Amino acid sequence: MTRFILAAAAGVMLATAASATPTIRLEGASTAYVSYRDLDLRSNQDQSRLAHRIRVAADMICPDSNNLMTFSDSRGQCYRAAVASGLDQMNAVIAR
Repeated sequence: MTRFILAAAAGVMLATAASATPTIRLEGASTAYVSYRDLDLRSNQDQSRLAHRIRVAADMICPDSNNLMTFSDSRGQCYRAAVASGLDQMNAVIAR
């Protein structure tokens, strides 16, 4: 299943169509696309906002199949890998 995460000022919303906006792609149990179109990544505050969006998206795509209320080791590995990948992509965009 693919999920497209478009983070807006009001929060995170799910959509089912691809977006042409600048995005970061996260892989986990499914795929999430985190938009940063509304952010100025030259700003530390907006970099923090994007990092938060990445963590929220990673949390959404790395559910625990046994119990959604717990943070199992497999879920933890998925979450850490998704966040690390997202932050690496964010840093690459900032470095451009």
